[in-house]
Amino acid sequence: MKSKTARAGPMAVNRVLNLLQTLASPEAPYSLARLSTLLNTPKPSALALLNELVSLGYVRRVGGGFELGSRSFRLGLQLMSLDSVSRLIRDGLRQVSEELKMTVAFGYLDRTQKTLVYGDRYDAGGSVRYDVQLGAALAIHSRALGRLLVAYEPEESWSYWLGPEPYDVFTPHTNTTLSILSDALKQIRRDGLARTASEQYVGIGSCALPIFDENGRVSCGIAVQTYLPALEAHEPKVIAALRATAALLGKELTARRITRETLPKHT
Repeated sequence: MKSKTARAGPMAVNRVLNLLQTLASPEAPYSLARLSTLLNTPKPSALALLNELVSLGYVRRVGGGFELGSRSFRLGLQLMSLDSVSRLIRDGLRQVSEELKMTVAFGYLDRTQKTLVYGDRYDAGGSVRYDVQLGAALAIHSRALGRLLVAYEPEESWSYWLGPEPYDVFTPHTNTTLSILSDALKQIRRDGLARTASEQYVGIGSCALPIFDENGRVSCGIAVQTYLPALEAHEPKVIAALRATAALLGKELTARRITRETLPKHT
């Protein structure tokens, strides 16, 4: 009896999906008789499924037939939005990476775990490559992107985000105390960008700029990582490329009404 129930689940899901896909045709609405034929399903079974989907708002009755309801269209728009945002971010990173030949990352603060998270990263064949798992918790204090995002948080919350001192040491250049980092965070807010040099990896530098949400708050950021001499030599070009992409992404996220609270589910 248990095995029959387990097999019934996928079959029911298949019937629902097949029905919705059929109703997505431009030829809809369809009559019950036509749907029964198209789906190779007895009329009573098809009608029972249709009635349930009508009650949920995924299907609606039109005259003597059936077509997709408002909830089906909302679900479709939500799925398209998720895909379009991820693609938009990836296209922005690719453009910067191909222009600069540097690794580019997009990230935000995980407000539950108090960490930095990379939502996406792109490398167009630059000289520096990172083996960092997307979505993994990353140290905030040693990365330009992490510092940037924390700098735009209320100053009284900085110790909350950075955690107990001393912070983890990654290189001889890693800053590990709040007193030192506080000055750097204040400078970031004045400059509108963050820089690090050899703090996560010796010889590697990073530059990060903020992306604002519809409420005017910093919701996320974009950063490059490369060899320090290359970053220093091309810093004006790097900042210009990051600023242009950050502005574009900010406008797109605002148009979609994506805030820093809702951003993680879109990446």
